[in-house]
Amino acid sequence: MISVSLISLIISVVFNNNFLMVMSIRRTVFLPSLLDILYFNFFEENHLYWSETFNGVFFNYPYKHPHAFIIGEKYFGTIIWNANNGVISDGFMNFGMLGVFINSILIALYFSFLNQLNISSKFFGIFFLLFFVIISSSLTTVMLTHGGILLLFVSFFILKNSQSKMNDL
Repeated sequence: MISVSLISLIISVVFNNNFLMVMSIRRTVFLPSLLDILYFNFFEENHLYWSETFNGVFFNYPYKHPHAFIIGEKYFGTIIWNANNGVISDGFMNFGMLGVFINSILIALYFSFLNQLNISSKFFGIFFLLFFVIISSSLTTVMLTHGGILLLFVSFFILKNSQSKMNDL
């Protein structure tokens, strides 16, 4: 991290090009934290209760646009700025601190289940990618459209006990 920071700073100063710094440092370190703060501020007394996620089965969704566009418009001045969030701010947006707790418990249960399957470390990259998707997307989006549930089934039916199978090779 220090090396990337120094290299991006040198490139920024010498070549007057901020691309590497923006893509490596700002987008991975500062932007997610800023978005969390913005979500906390906007949804402080204004929780959605998963109305956007489950098609408003229990509660009506109060906005015309998805939440990421609402945050983009409110804080960045344009609806085009799709300010999607991670699981922490998603939980807060939906149910306050209790939502953060619920999302945290669900993620812990998910990874605990995967941990019990005795999966070979050779498949680490797949789960590493899932971890980064969880950080930058809402939990229901990760499970339904980013492959979280599919990975769970693949892990259980195909990758289960692959640690011992790989050792036998």
